Amino acid sequence: MCGIFGIVNWDNRPADGCQVKSQTDTLTHRGPDEEGYYISRNIGLGHRRLSIIDLDSGKQPMANEDGSVWITYNGEIYNYPDLKKELEAKGHRFKTNSDTEVIIHGYEEWGENVLPRLRGMFAFGILDEKKREMFLARDRLGKKPLVFYTGKDRFVFSSEIKAIVKDREIPKEINLKGLNDYFGCGYVPAPETIYKNIWKLKPAHFLKIRLSNPGDVRQVKYWQLNYAPDDTLSEDEIINTLVELIRESIRIRLISDVPLGALLSGGIDSSTVVRLMADVAPERIKTFSIGFDEKDFSETAYSRQVARLIGSEHFEYVVTPDIRELIPKLVYHFDEPFADASAIPTYYVSKMARQNVTVCLSGDGGDEAFAGYDRYSHCMGMTVFDFMPEFLRKAFFGGLHRMYPCEFKGKTFIGGLARSSNERFLDYMKNQYGYLDKKSLFNTDVYEKMIGENGQREYLKDSMNNSIADPLTRYQDLDVHTYLPNDILTKVDITSMMNSLEVRVPLLDHKLLEFMATIPSSLKLWKGTSKYILKKAMAPLLPPAILRRKKMGFGVPLREWIANDLRDIPHSYLLDKSRASGILNLRLLKEMVLDNEKRLYKSPLGGKLWWVLFFEMWYQDVYNK
Repeated sequence: MCGIFGIVNWDNRPADGCQVKSQTDTLTHRGPDEEGYYISRNIGLGHRRLSIIDLDSGKQPMANEDGSVWITYNGEIYNYPDLKKELEAKGHRFKTNSDTEVIIHGYEEWGENVLPRLRGMFAFGILDEKKREMFLARDRLGKKPLVFYTGKDRFVFSSEIKAIVKDREIPKEINLKGLNDYFGCGYVPAPETIYKNIWKLKPAHFLKIRLSNPGDVRQVKYWQLNYAPDDTLSEDEIINTLVELIRESIRIRLISDVPLGALLSGGIDSSTVVRLMADVAPERIKTFSIGFDEKDFSETAYSRQVARLIGSEHFEYVVTPDIRELIPKLVYHFDEPFADASAIPTYYVSKMARQNVTVCLSGDGGDEAFAGYDRYSHCMGMTVFDFMPEFLRKAFFGGLHRMYPCEFKGKTFIGGLARSSNERFLDYMKNQYGYLDKKSLFNTDVYEKMIGENGQREYLKDSMNNSIADPLTRYQDLDVHTYLPNDILTKVDITSMMNSLEVRVPLLDHKLLEFMATIPSSLKLWKGTSKYILKKAMAPLLPPAILRRKKMGFGVPLREWIANDLRDIPHSYLLDKSRASGILNLRLLKEMVLDNEKRLYKSPLGGKLWWVLFFEMWYQDVYNK
């Protein structure tokens, strides 16, 4: 993995090499092995390299033979040997054995149509001197980040926001839509960021900029999943194809000139990756797991079972409440508010792995690919009465819902029966994220400015693909476009790059996902069994305990820690009026802190303490510096 940076001065002011170096240096953690720069009049490119393939000759920015095309690139293209042969047959000549040079020659040969040929994860910026264009692209699922700033005097892009805002001439102003999105979702979804005029390039998109005309910017989506269930294949044929696709996806991700291992939680997804990795890896695998003293959060018993099965060299790390030094590091590296506390164990397992290897495979993406989230089974379980017209369900079950008292346990379920399939899922997501009354959360002046900004429900509703008839497939597709890139993959990228570790995700190989899009949804969630087809495929290869175990999120006992060992942190950041942002209601913050310390864990206020704490730490220690 690497860190990329680029700048175009629209006023034709020469790019400052020292400034380019200074901004690129903020990405040193992404690429500690090597640095490189290219300056051409008003344009500057920077690169920080984590050497994985072609260690001696893969330096970036890299150019073609005549120096007319330059690239700064972050990622891995796993099919680059095949593409290299194809390009050589067309007359292209290579100086290196790197996937970077394959992208350059592929761009020369096919232009923007090089993107569908790339199999892997990537974010890059290409300067085409002849066409006087910048070409930026991001991989299909959003495994690698790419952010950019658009202003009247310059255009800047980077792997991370911190490299952009390092330039003091770029104004820093909070984006109220991004702020509103954060307190609805726990992250700021693409294309927004927490800053005005700084944007995330969405997954599966490219951006073309005509350098002679700053207003000529074209953003295009180049790939999407097409859901077309194939009923002609038998279950056995599907299983055989599925296992071979996963095995191939793992095999091509073993290409590396540095040590490689696997992250193992003991869940079905990571266990599948590790078990099939053992079939194709040329040597004994190193596996890495995280545990907790609190048994309700620890999965080490399962990960050890899988490690013993494949005979891996297994490493474990127990996370303790003493994480006070880590929290400000997370706030700094995420660049904007991010409320998924599983970033904490993900950081620690990445740190442990990096002490032994440079590359790791993980099981991320399995829940989206194989329908593993509880929200899928919950919402699909409500379809039993969908044969009734919606107006009848609304009248009957809506009436029952109003009739029962709030403490009735089945009230939420009955209310869901009255709703459409989309509304059920949106309700579940709202309840899962939790709800905070924005009018109470924000100070009055901020709230009044925010009126009219769409919230979490509108964001998810707008992201729902209603052309997909099957509800379960529609739910999965929504997660692939929202939660997966903006939360899961962001978390993995940032925490692994904090430790200069490259993480590869074979279950999100686009060819595998395209095959999964042809599998009937009934084989993903069957009679309440999530990931049915994956579990059946892996039944001969994994212990029954792994296949039968209840899904367990990668959570941490954070509320307990904040109420005890770390209680001084919320007191310092949330209750000190002299330091507070002035954006959030201090009375409410005090109530949230005390609520958590009194162990009122069923209160929605206590459940949001980490959200507001992360925001205030970001505001005070990052934004306001």
